[in-house]
Amino acid sequence: MKKDEKTKEKEHDVKSLSMLIVLCWSWLILAIFVCLLSAFLPLFPEGESQLSWFQRSGSVLVVFTVWVQFKLSGVQVYFETGGYQIPFDIPRPLGVVHFITVIANTTGMILGTVIWGYGDILIRIFL
Repeated sequence: MKKDEKTKEKEHDVKSLSMLIVLCWSWLILAIFVCLLSAFLPLFPEGESQLSWFQRSGSVLVVFTVWVQFKLSGVQVYFETGGYQIPFDIPRPLGVVHFITVIANTTGMILGTVIWGYGDILIRIFL
C-alpha cells in the first residue's frame, strides 16, 4: 500500500513539474515576443523613439526571466528536500527539458540585460 502511495505522489510531482515547465516556457516566449514586437513594429508612445522602446523591452525580458528563475529554483528546492535526485528520480526526458529550460532562461536573462543596457546601440548596428 505504501508503494502505491509513493508512486502516485511521484506521478503527481512529475505532472506538476511538467506543467510548471510549460508555464515557464510560455512566459519566456511571451517575453521574447514583446522584445521582437518592440524592435520591429512601430508600437511606441508619442515622444519615445523606437530605439528607447526596444531598450525598455529588455527590462520586461529580465523581469519575466527572474520570475521564471524564481519558479525553477522553487522546484529545485522542493525536489531536493523531498529526497529526489534531479534528474535521476524523475523521467530522463523531463530532466533534460528542465535543464534546457534553465539554460534558456539564463540566456534570456543575460540577453535581456544586454538589451536593457545597449538595446538602442544594437538596433542601430543590426537594423
